[in-house]
Amino acid sequence: MLRSLVGSEMCIRDRLGLCASSKYLRSVRAYTMWNCAAVVTNFALKLRWERPLVCNSLAIFASYRTASVDAHEDLRRRAGLGPFWYFVGDNAVHLLPLLVLVRWLVKHEQFCRPQHGAFALLGQLFFAFSQGGQMDMGQIYVPHDVPFAWAAVGLGQLMAPSLVNNLIRRKYKQAAVTLLLVFSPCLLKVLGFRALRNRTSISPAELAEYDLDLPKGAIGATEQGRLCQACATRCCAECLARLGPLGHV
Repeated sequence: MLRSLVGSEMCIRDRLGLCASSKYLRSVRAYTMWNCAAVVTNFALKLRWERPLVCNSLAIFASYRTASVDAHEDLRRRAGLGPFWYFVGDNAVHLLPLLVLVRWLVKHEQFCRPQHGAFALLGQLFFAFSQGGQMDMGQIYVPHDVPFAWAAVGLGQLMAPSLVNNLIRRKYKQAAVTLLLVFSPCLLKVLGFRALRNRTSISPAELAEYDLDLPKGAIGATEQGRLCQACATRCCAECLARLGPLGHV
């Protein structure tokens, strides 16, 4: 199952080389397509993966929301879409599968176990290491706050069974508390508790591929993926001259 879950993403984005030649397929690279593909495959072939997939879907939705607090514009530019269509694609790929799975499980009273979340978490870790060789997904998508994104992943995977089970039992207050806990990393970032990107630099080739708007007076492309602690923006020549390399994360 692990190979099935991650295989779709690898085919869609990289292995077939279609994204480079198609503007339409280029837009999917900013989204987490492999989970959406797994959900479609599950219902098409009646594989009965609904319970681990709902854990994975909640984790991906929460982590993508958390990463988007810092990297929303970078993700949108990577998709090559305008604000409206990026919003539509974001919710179609990340929110819709979650809603479909939750509704199906509640309707059929299919209770989830913590083991489903743990298994789905292993699948997501397998995907991360199979694609990038590390938990830092900044080189696959765009630089973002990796620790908080993975915190949302862990909470989403492990708390999804509690969410589904409470909805089946019609304990809506407990379900709301569970959702609040899952999205706590995102809420903390929205409230300004943490505004950092990861430590991974973007290569010049990737910068050209992302088509990001580089700041005026920007230094070398290898520094563009880093966040300046002084001005809370991408590294700039002025801050570098004043603080030196140690002034940047």
